[in-house]
Amino acid sequence: MIRSLVAAVCSAVIISGCACTSGRPVRLYAGARLPPDSLATLHMAPTVYLYRLDGRDVDWTGTRYELLPGRHLLVLSFFDGQIRSYRGDFVQVPLDAAAGRHYLISAGASGRGLPEWLPSVEDITGRQSGPGQQADR
Repeated sequence: MIRSLVAAVCSAVIISGCACTSGRPVRLYAGARLPPDSLATLHMAPTVYLYRLDGRDVDWTGTRYELLPGRHLLVLSFFDGQIRSYRGDFVQVPLDAAAGRHYLISAGASGRGLPEWLPSVEDITGRQSGPGQQADR
């Protein structure tokens, strides 16, 4: 019972924290705003958080991020109410981001032994990217 209550409270805090940045993507590049077709967009699944991009800390509460095309290194963490990654468990994921493309960053659990999360990067350009959101082309 207490475990369920803690999970519900954590989920509510996470959802409310993400809601503040869900309208406009977080820019992960310097300078003037660029047109969306010249950028790559990351869409974060509700259980996955971006902590660093190319060695720099980012606003982990974001649900969408815009970045310049090219090779990047994402540092991700995971929390689903029960399984959680800690700083030592963060996962580094390389990404060759292309201009005008949308990527869904999500996670699944391994089915072996102790639960372990496995990150996934999927190009979702032109497909539904989340409830009520259509990825741009």
